[in-house]
Amino acid sequence: MQKNVNRKKVRRSYDGSYKTRAKNTGYGDDKDRERALREVEERRRKRTERIKKADMRREKRQRFAQGKNLIYIVFLLFIIYFIGYGIVFMSRGSIPFDTIQYGTIDEPKTVKGIIIRDETVYKSTAGGAVIYNVSDKEKVKNGAEICSVRNEEAVKNLENDLNDINERIFTMQKNREELSLFYEDIKKVNSQIKDIVDETAYNFSTFNIDAVNNFKQSVQKKIETRNQMLLSENRGSLTESVEKRQEYENEISKNILKISASSGGIVSYYTDGLEETINISRLDNITKEETSMETDTFDIKTYVSQNDRVFKIVNSNNWYIAAYIPNNYIEEWKEGDSVVIYTDNDKTDGKVYANIYKLVSEEEESYVVLEITKDLIDYIDRRSINFEISRSEVGLKIPVSAVVSKTTLKIPKKYVKDGYIIKITENGKESLLIENSGGDEEGKYIYTPENKSILKLGDEIQNPDYIEDIYEVKEVINTQGVYIINSGIAEFKTLNTDDVIENSTHIIIKPENNPQIRLYDRILTDTTDIKEEDKIYD
Repeated sequence: MQKNVNRKKVRRSYDGSYKTRAKNTGYGDDKDRERALREVEERRRKRTERIKKADMRREKRQRFAQGKNLIYIVFLLFIIYFIGYGIVFMSRGSIPFDTIQYGTIDEPKTVKGIIIRDETVYKSTAGGAVIYNVSDKEKVKNGAEICSVRNEEAVKNLENDLNDINERIFTMQKNREELSLFYEDIKKVNSQIKDIVDETAYNFSTFNIDAVNNFKQSVQKKIETRNQMLLSENRGSLTESVEKRQEYENEISKNILKISASSGGIVSYYTDGLEETINISRLDNITKEETSMETDTFDIKTYVSQNDRVFKIVNSNNWYIAAYIPNNYIEEWKEGDSVVIYTDNDKTDGKVYANIYKLVSEEEESYVVLEITKDLIDYIDRRSINFEISRSEVGLKIPVSAVVSKTTLKIPKKYVKDGYIIKITENGKESLLIENSGGDEEGKYIYTPENKSILKLGDEIQNPDYIEDIYEVKEVINTQGVYIINSGIAEFKTLNTDDVIENSTHIIIKPENNPQIRLYDRILTDTTDIKEEDKIYD
């Protein structure tokens, strides 16, 4: 019992030597001492491990606590940043912008009017078949023979007799050709006809239609010249036949009415009977009923009676459209302005450029006379006309509020390479990137906003391909354009406003005319507080 008590006491003591512990526990041999030593070492190892684990848990708790603190700090910084950004954003105000899309302006304003021309109608004083000498819509000179009216019944018999006489004369001339006064001339003409045939033979084999037609006309003229010489010789045995031939020609002439133009102009074979009543002398007082009436035109006639209209001559290229138009359609129109209207003419795109010749405002509508100086032939066979003040057209749709006027520098394109210019400075030369805001239709010039730090009026730039070619920037141009903010910077881009369609809120531009403006570009719709190259917050 005593041994067991002492052993327990020794187990609680760790500071004595193994000899003391062996003595106190009663282990006297070597095995007992080694066992005691191993037990002590094992307890020491376990104690050390417990201490290390405790230290590791403590360090882990400390690192976790530090990480949480860092997350709280970063989160707090983000909150402070966004609060500050919001304050700046609210103090600056919202930036109004729009994204460019394809669109149309769907507010057609259709008007009915009547066409007025300076024209003269020609009538036939006899009945008969009409033979036209010039084409419809052909321009003719004063005195040109336009057509003839033939008494077919009388002329037919006379022409048969005339043909018989001509054949008789040709036969007689052939039998005495060497005695003819025109022998050498006729021989020369025959030779010319042969040459024409020889020269054109190849064109027949290659089916060159134009050459064949020219050949036909050339030969026909030569034959007519030759025949006229043969038929006009009046001597010897030919005298009686030639005199008889002249009698037939005189009789035929009496039965053919030739009608010539008394003034130069454009021929039209389409008449409607209103030429004398709806004309330029009445531009001031065309009635509303006249502008809205339906009129008829007549096809080209092959036969006329006495006093029938045969053709007309339009004496001037200027023509007019008279119409009564609602005032809300033309609120911005003024007498003397230039406008664009859109007609229902299938032969063209319908676009007509006109000047407001007369505008008389009444309570709800205005009497308007439009003067047009082009496209007369496209409308020469018409009297009534429907047209639109504006037309629906697909294109890039831009708010009117986004369009601004700006003065830009005009630079020849050859002085700009890959967007860069070579600027002559006091210290030498400097290559600078300029902003390309657009250019002219011919592609000869580039427009760029003036920037004192890059390029301004009076600066000199060098042709990148020829160092001796120096250009002084001295031209400016007033252009219309928009501010594009795709990159967050306000960049001015010019607009080509040719052929635009517009109403009070939007304009439609053609993409092919404005390569610097693209679909989905973001543009400012209010540039009141925005300047060139301003940074935009959106």
